[in-house]
Amino acid sequence: MRKILLASALCATLAGCATVEPAGTAQSSQSLAAAQAAFQQIQWGFLQPYIGHLYVNDDGDWLQVMADPAQGALAIRLYTANNLRDSSAIRLLVRPTAQPDTYHMLIEQSGMFSDDQATIRFDESGRMKILNGSLNDLQLSLADAAAHFSYRASAASFHMRPKPLRRDVYTLPDGGTIPVSLDPASPYQQLRAASPFGIWEQSVGQTFVSRIVLLKIDKDDAGNLVFQYSLPDGSNPGREVFQAPSSTDPRALRVLSMPNRPAGSFDSRQLTLSADDRLIHRFTGTENIFTYNGDYLNIYINRGDSIRIMSRAQGPDDDSPSTGNNIYLPVTRERLAAAMENRERQQVERERDRIYAQRRAAERAAESQATTNAILSGLASGFQQANQSNQRMAQQSRDFERDLNQKLRQIEQQKQQRDREAAAHADRIMAANAAAAQTRAASAPTSTASSPPQRTAAAAPAASASAQEAQRKQEEQRKAEEARAAEQARLAKEKQREEETRRKAELARQEQERRTQALLDHLAAERRAIRLQAAQCPAKGGLPSVIGIRPRVQPKVANCITVHFEARCPADRPGTGMIGSIWAYNGMGNCTETGDLPRKLACDVREAVVEVTNVTTCQ
Repeated sequence: MRKILLASALCATLAGCATVEPAGTAQSSQSLAAAQAAFQQIQWGFLQPYIGHLYVNDDGDWLQVMADPAQGALAIRLYTANNLRDSSAIRLLVRPTAQPDTYHMLIEQSGMFSDDQATIRFDESGRMKILNGSLNDLQLSLADAAAHFSYRASAASFHMRPKPLRRDVYTLPDGGTIPVSLDPASPYQQLRAASPFGIWEQSVGQTFVSRIVLLKIDKDDAGNLVFQYSLPDGSNPGREVFQAPSSTDPRALRVLSMPNRPAGSFDSRQLTLSADDRLIHRFTGTENIFTYNGDYLNIYINRGDSIRIMSRAQGPDDDSPSTGNNIYLPVTRERLAAAMENRERQQVERERDRIYAQRRAAERAAESQATTNAILSGLASGFQQANQSNQRMAQQSRDFERDLNQKLRQIEQQKQQRDREAAAHADRIMAANAAAAQTRAASAPTSTASSPPQRTAAAAPAASASAQEAQRKQEEQRKAEEARAAEQARLAKEKQREEETRRKAELARQEQERRTQALLDHLAAERRAIRLQAAQCPAKGGLPSVIGIRPRVQPKVANCITVHFEARCPADRPGTGMIGSIWAYNGMGNCTETGDLPRKLACDVREAVVEVTNVTTCQ
């Protein structure tokens, strides 16, 4: 069974993971300061305003433009998630040349014997042009609000198909936005710098809702970050607790508990909080140290007005991983009412699937047993029983469909009551969210006086970011509509599949009916055609026997038959004679195939009357 594991370099692939270098390889603070000072003197031309930018999309792909003072270069990192099944990334090192707005670009570890590199420049629209050299089909464009890339590796099998991206933004409590930037001097980095949990601190006390699940961000008395999950009615609660890292030891960040997993039942293989506040947790089970215990990955992204949780899970018995990409939005009356309705529908659909499975199993068992009974008995009454059983099953199916539709109609009819309950619950949550925001604002340091200049300095990109935020919300609405359409299509397809299953079952029933009727007709024809007579065969102790012939009845449905008979004298009434049978009757017409009689006849055997009373299959 194939097992898929992430490469050990996953941390390097994802954004800005904190790492601890061995003391022998760490750069001294003096050399690092010198490198940073030298980097500040570089004229980056077209690329200067893009330093620190982060571009993303809803599929988890991203593009970073980061300063790398140690190499005197800009590092442009491209990451494609591929639904977290087979993610890949490349790193571009960019250095200026003597010509203005012209750069030398190198794709690290791209070739088998050497790295791909070329001289490039960007046109007025931000599209990269290759002047000389080769970058192996790399396509790249940069703008303030959007970016785009694609790539085909020469020394590997992965492709980065075209990825449209938007500028990543964080939404503040007052509804304003600031760009998510990796530049240490940016407003975003200043906002997150005060807390060991970065921007997640800004959401403490806030509750969000996905399609079905509620998520509250909180902190416990020990200062740990807590994710509290529950269904809209508060049932099925779960907690995920993260211990804070320290400034001297980022590895102090650890997961203390997880929902639906007892303590000690998971082992964290990677846990990082990136500079853009992606919380990344990769773990495995601990059931058996000698076997494969699964591989799991969760990525949490907080953007103020939304929390995205991407996941990949492959259990010990799974041939391939399952993935998820869920968006949580601040609680409103409409969203909570929709979540409650989705939960009710989910319960009905799960119950429907469970009953369907039980009913299909019962139908198959009943049809198989009834058909077996019909064939074994060789009687029309057996077939009638099978037909009656099929009719009962069909009526049960119709009753179930009626009950299911009635439950779904009840969900629709109860919408007003549910909306009232959701509104009351949502009002309580929104009041708690507002109180938490006020408490956080009141306890914030007096650095608020410096925040207006930061917001003013970021006004131009923030305006563009606002447009991108509106575009993002439109995209989310579009995806929600697509999800609803996909759900309706799934239900229609499931109904079509069920109808096809019933149609096939009906065809199978009809075919079985045809075969059963053909068998009954054949046995009746055999009964009419077979001729038996009494005979005195040797080695029978003087007792008479029954022999006969078997004409060729076509079509020949039953190969092996048993002939049942009655032997009597002409003066005896029918039904008063001796009965017997000949198993596996072939109609040899002589003493090599006989049915023995238990006593002598009162008349000469040549005068005896032998009638065929029934013909059945040998089984």
